Amino acid sequence: MTFKGVVFDLDGTLIDSKADLAHAMNRVLLSEGFPIWPVEKYAFFVGKGIKNLVLNALPYNHRDDKTVMHCKEKIMTDYGSHYLIDTHIYTGILDLLEYIKKQNLKSIVFSNKPDEITQKIIKQLFINHSFDFVLGASEALPTKPQPNGIFYICSKLGLNPTDLLYIGDSDVDMITAKNAGMKSIGATWGFRTENELINSGAWKIAHHPNEIINFL
Repeated sequence: MTFKGVVFDLDGTLIDSKADLAHAMNRVLLSEGFPIWPVEKYAFFVGKGIKNLVLNALPYNHRDDKTVMHCKEKIMTDYGSHYLIDTHIYTGILDLLEYIKKQNLKSIVFSNKPDEITQKIIKQLFINHSFDFVLGASEALPTKPQPNGIFYICSKLGLNPTDLLYIGDSDVDMITAKNAGMKSIGATWGFRTENELINSGAWKIAHHPNEIINFL
């Protein structure tokens, strides 16, 4: 197939941000007198936005709306100051981005992470690559797996969803691609399992970013 661009999820696809998210949420939990979680557990909490991260991390008997919103505000403040302590780009991603650039393909980031932090991370970590479009979560559009963000990106770039290949590491990403009518590649180097990616409709599976070059 011929594609005109690639849409990347952010957390678990372009970057390993699990530790910074986990530490920020754990600091919030400790400040509220709640038990904390191992860093690896956060692999299953990330992907559906900050509110869902908070909801999953809170004890079952403290998931009322007031507590969730209070802790959401606290993690936004904490993470907003500690989002690049341990976060790093996955091995092979920069080579893939360089290949995409040389092929004159569009490179796009679409994340459920708040847009302000998404923009900062891209600007600070990917200093040698200029993405054609970067979109994080905001009140303006529904979050993934709703496809509205994809349609918005396409309208801005003059493309159709079928022109783009979607790469992500979770069921949310694969379902987003399906909802938008796109082909998707499940990234097993991220936060979730290969079985999850296959079961949620991945077109192809990649175990390393270099494998995606073959698909392109």
